[in-house]
Amino acid sequence: MQISTQNFFESSVKNMQKAQTEAAKSNEQLSTGKSLIRPSDDTVKLRTIGNLERAIDKVDAQNYNLDHLLIRYSTEESALRSASDVLIRMRELAIQASNGSVSTEDREIISIEIDGLKEQLSLIHISEPTRRYAISYAVF
Repeated sequence: MQISTQNFFESSVKNMQKAQTEAAKSNEQLSTGKSLIRPSDDTVKLRTIGNLERAIDKVDAQNYNLDHLLIRYSTEESALRSASDVLIRMRELAIQASNGSVSTEDREIISIEIDGLKEQLSLIHISEPTRRYAISYAVF
């Protein structure tokens, strides 16, 4: 089989163009720092990267929601603890007032303190960002 000069030249030019294309691609990858420049470079890797980015976004959203819930629950716990303290004090005063040895004047003082505790209890609430109350106490 005889190889003509024309065939040899075309083959050499084709190989040189292929080498130049690969060199340009490598140069572009080096300059951008990315191994995938175009979607056609490697579709499987590109799809995997897309799936991983979506998974990362989902985890970030879940972390944000968890942080928000932790803050909210902490606020609710604080409000419930305050309400519990007020109710415990009201119970103590009710027990004290039910004692037969307490004078009328002392009962009036206890009544004033209970009224103050009712007011304090009515001010304890937990509000959501939409200004709706998640927990609220009515005045007796």
